Amino acid sequence: KELVNWGLVRIVTRKGERREYFEAEKDVWKMFVTISKERKRRELDPALGVLRSCAEQTKDETSPEGKAFHAQMQELEEFVAFSGNVADVVAGMKHTSALQWAMRLLG
Repeated sequence: KELVNWGLVRIVTRKGERREYFEAEKDVWKMFVTISKERKRRELDPALGVLRSCAEQTKDETSPEGKAFHAQMQELEEFVAFSGNVADVVAGMKHTSALQWAMRLLG
């Protein structure tokens, strides 16, 4: 059912039949974009919220360990936010543009 909600699978009915059939998305790029957006929404965004909360709650720490933990939470927050931004940019690209970008990036 989740795949249907994501748009990766469609329910198809055939004329004269009461059964439902399922048809998978055939465009690999559309599948990638859909999965990327859903995983970002379900995994990255909540993690980013937790990291922001941890960084906010530890900003006034005075012990060396507390300061180190706060700095680590800030760095993780920046990295996860950056990762999410990259995912958004790539998902917004056309397939050929994304492949060209990846080829330049990877050499």
